[in-house]
Amino acid sequence: MSADDPLAQLLNWLQPAWQRDALCREHPDVNFFPERGESPIPARAICARCTVRTECLQAALDGDELGVWGGTTRQNRDAGELDPPLKITAGTRYTKTERLRIALEMRAAGHNRWKIARTIGSSPAAVKNLLHRHDTAERERLAS
Repeated sequence: MSADDPLAQLLNWLQPAWQRDALCREHPDVNFFPERGESPIPARAICARCTVRTECLQAALDGDELGVWGGTTRQNRDAGELDPPLKITAGTRYTKTERLRIALEMRAAGHNRWKIARTIGSSPAAVKNLLHRHDTAERERLAS
């Protein structure tokens, strides 16, 4: 559905105004409806820096929504945990790409490398190196 499609325009007009400002709209590659066994952390890291997180969380509470809304999972909301910390489940293993994506999102949200390391199951030094390699590659890419 393109932005010029009348149906898309109608659906955009019908949604609450706060949803137009939701940061998740800028991240179609992130799964905000993880299946059992999939990590909600990438989605929650985006929510952590979203300006409409409060409105999103309230919509989830009002509508009994599934998925990650306002930085919480359905399980968080059912348990009354409305501001859960970002953490991994014991034994969760991430690919290098997932670790980098989570680290970048958490850094953008203002988290330090120690908290990022705990989240992705790594050391602060490994996080520092991971982010440094990414930043160096990005600078080289932009310079060319």
